[in-house]
Amino acid sequence: MTTWDDQSWRRWVFIWSGLGVLGLFWVTVTSWDEVISQRMYSSIWLDRHADLVNAWYRWPKLASICAALCVIGFALRGRNPFTGVAVQTPTRHYLVVALLTIPILTWLVREGSASACPRDLAAFGGELAQRPFLDFSWQAIGSGRCNPSGHMSSYSWWLALCFLRPPQRRGLGVLVLCIVAMFALGSVQILKGAHFMSHLIFSVWWAGVACLILVRVCLLRKDVRNPEW
Repeated sequence: MTTWDDQSWRRWVFIWSGLGVLGLFWVTVTSWDEVISQRMYSSIWLDRHADLVNAWYRWPKLASICAALCVIGFALRGRNPFTGVAVQTPTRHYLVVALLTIPILTWLVREGSASACPRDLAAFGGELAQRPFLDFSWQAIGSGRCNPSGHMSSYSWWLALCFLRPPQRRGLGVLVLCIVAMFALGSVQILKGAHFMSHLIFSVWWAGVACLILVRVCLLRKDVRNPEW
């Protein structure tokens, strides 16, 4: 089974960086981000199905958090959460650190963001002016604190599992499926006017960056040679 090495890590850093550049181009050059977000927020579907939207927001998030805690528990015991077999120490470190720190880091980045929720902006019926997507001037009080999405961080541990090994063939398909599922579950926040589409994109990209950094630190140290589960 393929494991991480320097070449595969550099390849995925390049791929993930390229995806980040494409996302930034989409946000800054086109108007699709605001168009999509405004159309979803102004949809009457939310008013007609408020209970379903609230369930869509609450229950998958709760289930994902509970599952993440189970994975952390198995990892602390040195067991594969899916098969129960023993896992190597570097894998344990990677899983525990990734699942605990990525949501915390996401929260810290969001706290420094001046990007406001769509429903607070004048273009969406609010009172605030639009702020640049990459404005991370620290917000002590007031508006902002909306990018990246804290809701999406509940699903970020899916990426951590996908990056246990360099995604290839079936693993690449699983990675794509996880990202699509993250957007499907996170898009409820666009319907509620809590996030732009770009916030979700940045949340996924940021989680991937954190995973790749942790792969380098935990799984590619000089004293670790491609640990198996």
